[in-house]
Amino acid sequence: MGSNVSRNSFDYKECIKVPVIVGFDKDGTIMPIYVKIEGKKYKVEEYRAKMKFAGITEYCCMVSYKDITMPIELSYYSNESVWTIPTR
Repeated sequence: MGSNVSRNSFDYKECIKVPVIVGFDKDGTIMPIYVKIEGKKYKVEEYRAKMKFAGITEYCCMVSYKDITMPIELSYYSNESVWTIPTR
């Protein structure tokens, strides 16, 4: 019988790692600015952040690409410095 060993906090969830360009406010809070998904660079127009678990913050975002605006869910795993989106 085999077993899987998780090396990261995001291994349990069906998700895709994505690159995100971020900024910081005056208090050092991280803010997503751009996210690249399947080769397209989306601008984060607005977001709402909430802490899910220790070290994991969920961002509900409205992003735009050309003339299209859509909602996405980003998760940031601070222990690994990794951003993810759920698989479709």
